[in-house]
Amino acid sequence: MTIAGYEISASTDTAIVPGTAVAHSNNFAPVLKLQYTDFGEWTIDPSTSAARPLYLGTYGGGKPGVAPSTSVPTSGSATFSGAAVGYVSQPNSGKSIGDLATFYGALGLTANFAAGTISGDVTDIEVYEVGKTSSPSVGSINNIRLSGTISGANISGTATAGPSSGSLYNTFGSSGQLTGGFFGPAAQEVAGTFALSGGTNNVSIIGAFGASQPAP
Repeated sequence: MTIAGYEISASTDTAIVPGTAVAHSNNFAPVLKLQYTDFGEWTIDPSTSAARPLYLGTYGGGKPGVAPSTSVPTSGSATFSGAAVGYVSQPNSGKSIGDLATFYGALGLTANFAAGTISGDVTDIEVYEVGKTSSPSVGSINNIRLSGTISGANISGTATAGPSSGSLYNTFGSSGQLTGGFFGPAAQEVAGTFALSGGTNNVSIIGAFGASQPAP
C-alpha cells in the first residue's frame, strides 16, 4: 500500500519547499479491490528535516486519469461498502499514545438516487499509532455519520461524530464537512474526504473513504 516517490510541487509554507519528499502515502483502495478510486493518507515526517514540523493529510477520489462518472442514476437506490482512514487529534489529551493517532474503520453507505441523497456510517473505528497501522490497535473512537446530497457525480454534506464514546478518544460533538463523488461507468464506486472538529474534547478528525457496490 505504501507509495513512494511523491514530492511537493508547490507550497506557500516556508517550512515546506518544492522538492520536499512525502515521507509516506498509503493507498487503501487495493485492499478493497477498488477499480476506479483511490483513498488514503500521507505524511511529511519530521525525520526528513529536524527543523520541520509534522504535516499530514488524506485524499480520496478517482484514480489518476479517471474522471467522475457520467452515468449516475437518477432513480432507485444502491448500497456501498468499504472503509475509511484518517487521523484524530486531541490537544493536551494526556493519552499514553499522545495527542495524535491514525484510524481505520468500516464504511456503509446508501445512495437514494431518486431523492438525491446519500448517508451512512463509519463504524468499528480502531486507532493506531501513526505509521503503525499493521500493529495491534490501541483503542477506538466514536462512529462517524456521513450525510450528503448528490448533484450529478458530486457529493457534499456533513460529517458528525456519534454519541457513544470510543475507548481512547471521545469525539462526541465534533462535526464538519463531507465531499466526494461517484466513479466508474455505472457509478459503481464512491470516494471522498471528510473533516470534523470541536465537540466536548475539542477533537479534530480528517479522513478519507472509498466504497463500492456489491458485484452483481
